[in-house]
Amino acid sequence: MNLSATPIVGETVWVRLRILVGHDRLGDEVWSYGDETPGQNGTWGGLLGMTWGNVLSGEVPETEPAGMRVENVLVNPSTTTYDRTDDGHPNAMKCDLTLHFPRGFDEDLRGARVTVRGTEYEVIGSPQRYTDANLPPGCPWNLTAKVVRFDG
Repeated sequence: MNLSATPIVGETVWVRLRILVGHDRLGDEVWSYGDETPGQNGTWGGLLGMTWGNVLSGEVPETEPAGMRVENVLVNPSTTTYDRTDDGHPNAMKCDLTLHFPRGFDEDLRGARVTVRGTEYEVIGSPQRYTDANLPPGCPWNLTAKVVRFDG
């Protein structure tokens, strides 16, 4: 078997973008998650119009999580931490997976939640895209996001 000729194929993940729904009485932003559509305006009307995951309307089978379906995402299980999260580094952040999104995915992943293999994760920081100069010719993935398991 010639492994160099074997194409790399990613997995299907589900992305729930965060939507700004208003501000609390102290002026802090209030965010929500739901069955987002790219370009959702994040208004109360848009939020109320959503059927979380469309499960109630029967459009999505109950076995599929809510959110946008994104195919061909490379999933890299992280065996190390993003900095260290032990007693000596109380403000460090643990990273459980690194996800590589395909070029056609143009959403802002900051604060998003991603379901991978049935487990929900939260995106760390504000993922940025690689420039074409920093990628091999023809590489289909240009956005890397670090995620941590979300048990919220």
